[in-house]
Amino acid sequence: MILPGAADISNPYSHHASFGIEQALGNDWALSLDYGLNRGVHLVRSRDINVNQVGPNLFASPLDRRFAQINQIETSGSSIYHGFTANLRKRFSRHYAFNLAYTLGKAIDDTTDFITPLQPNNQANLRGERSLSSFDQRQRFVVSGVLQSGHKGGRGQGFVKNFLADWVVSPILTWSSGKPFNLLNGFDRNNDTHDETDRPLLTNGDQVGRNTGEGPNFFGLDLRLARRINLSREATYFELTFETFNIFNNVNYNGVNKTVGASPIASGSVRGSSDIPATSPLGFTSAADPRQIQFGFRFNF
Repeated sequence: MILPGAADISNPYSHHASFGIEQALGNDWALSLDYGLNRGVHLVRSRDINVNQVGPNLFASPLDRRFAQINQIETSGSSIYHGFTANLRKRFSRHYAFNLAYTLGKAIDDTTDFITPLQPNNQANLRGERSLSSFDQRQRFVVSGVLQSGHKGGRGQGFVKNFLADWVVSPILTWSSGKPFNLLNGFDRNNDTHDETDRPLLTNGDQVGRNTGEGPNFFGLDLRLARRINLSREATYFELTFETFNIFNNVNYNGVNKTVGASPIASGSVRGSSDIPATSPLGFTSAADPRQIQFGFRFNF
């Protein structure tokens, strides 16, 4: 196997455009609506230009029998992203700040990068690779805030007010839709010497497209709790912190067994299932971090 570069290789570049409006809502609140577009051109990819002339692959003529593969590096890839973002925020006043953000986006491309295992299903049909990007995330919703205790501690304030004083609570709630994944046969179905790129057929005989699987959603709630203990000197204090991530210990799956074998499938729009073993097709193979807790201490002087 060799890795030559194409004769017409070019530097990748992108076009970007954005538009937004913002409206103040009273003294402390603001609402912004933004649209962004990004188009990638001449993205780097790899494909085998010495594939066997069987099945759908009719690229090389004649084959160079000295090499099993000639994986050419070229800049024939492209991508495009459209994204809409709505953001409602409140500046810090009256002991709290608030931020709500929602993003609706769509990313489309025909390659991920030049790594060999991510080559096309059909080395001669790059158009057939155009689909949702591997990092396409259709929706994302985030709510965050900072809440500060309204009590002031000090001598003569009593135990309750001193205990409730100087607390800061910072929650972050995140929900996002799943990312697509690519269904694979797990063997060299079209005899092009690549056993890691071939996608299955549908029961009607059509080829399954790239990245048609629907990945699992994500939900998490993080929380930071801090308490400042002031000392006699100005700007000298202790700060105790308690942080927890994924406070509800929600299982956020992020890996799916995408190897479905040789049999045709009814639909390429499939999801993983926690009821399926990880070693079987469409079983979950990994998950994000479980609940984590940490404590901190800081002395400022």
